[in-house]
Amino acid sequence: MKVLRILAVLSAFSVMVCTAEAQGTKQKYIGKSSCDRELQAKRPDFSMGLDKAQRTYLIHRYLSDAAVLLLVQLEGGSDRCGVIRDVIEIRAASEEFEFSCVDPELSGDVVIGSKRKNSREPLYALEAWRIDLTHNRFERTTRRVRCRDENPLDSPDVGDLAEQARRRAAQQKSQQN
Repeated sequence: MKVLRILAVLSAFSVMVCTAEAQGTKQKYIGKSSCDRELQAKRPDFSMGLDKAQRTYLIHRYLSDAAVLLLVQLEGGSDRCGVIRDVIEIRAASEEFEFSCVDPELSGDVVIGSKRKNSREPLYALEAWRIDLTHNRFERTTRRVRCRDENPLDSPDVGDLAEQARRRAAQQKSQQN
């Protein structure tokens, strides 16, 4: 009984530490320019369109000991630098972000997952975040999210991630009717 209590306390403590670290990362980056000098990575990064209507996109970067995903919104006439609205990170060196993920119950949502590096087969995400397109933020989800190892921007008439999610939801709805 005492061992279970100790394990419960240690688990709660570890969750609090991880949450505090994530909040620290958010506070460090949210509101800054994506072109800020301290946010430039030594390794190459990439970006992809999130929602054309809101002028938002995602930037994947390796900063210090973590892979981060920045949700950025362009402001004014600039099409280069934007304001960081939210950020998530993966600290485990054995994991990477996966952008072709779907929540089977909410197929119209844009979902980002984490997976083991070099994993090729369809899989369930180790962790997953739904993107709230109304408030431009990541929301952790506990649902089982299925991911495919593919570039979501490689298909014809690609659009941005939000457009792909809308098409996926419409297709699912037409198949149900």
